[in-house]
Amino acid sequence: MDLNNLYNFKNAVRHFVNIDLLKYPADIENFSTRELCWTMPVSFNVQKGNGKYRTLKIPNVLNFVRAYHYYSGLPDFDNIQGINPEHSRMTVNFDTGDFIAGEYDAQLNDDFMNLCLYDNLIKLDIKDFYGKLYSHYLPKGQLKDNVFTSMNNGRTGGIIMGNYLSLYFAENALKKYQMILKQP
Repeated sequence: MDLNNLYNFKNAVRHFVNIDLLKYPADIENFSTRELCWTMPVSFNVQKGNGKYRTLKIPNVLNFVRAYHYYSGLPDFDNIQGINPEHSRMTVNFDTGDFIAGEYDAQLNDDFMNLCLYDNLIKLDIKDFYGKLYSHYLPKGQLKDNVFTSMNNGRTGGIIMGNYLSLYFAENALKKYQMILKQP
């Protein structure tokens, strides 16, 4: 898998910075987070539309690569749509580091077709979703969240935007919320 496209997912920086060309320790997947320094991610703003901006953050490269190796064996890690196929709107293209074009439009068309069957369509926009997520929402079990939080200076509150790992964990959290909303 192309680490550069995961590190700078859907971020134009991936065309100028290529972390795949860097040399990493052979056993980085076994590194303790104590052997890596917790650093502040590099923040920058990208225009979102209507004069608004979204803040993306690029974590320390070693911390990201360590986290990638640690979490890449999780279920549906290489298939975001498999986490919640009923509600997922985007399909990841790992070769280009973004979403497959046209997928969202097809889903939107299905929504409009459903308006013929139902009286209402509810559209929710979760403001600052990544900023409200905590690393404690990571899948439970044997996973340590300090591998993930090391990308954000050890902070457990507010996952950083701009990389595939954060997208993966955000989709998992959304699935949990959707299951709660479906309960009678």
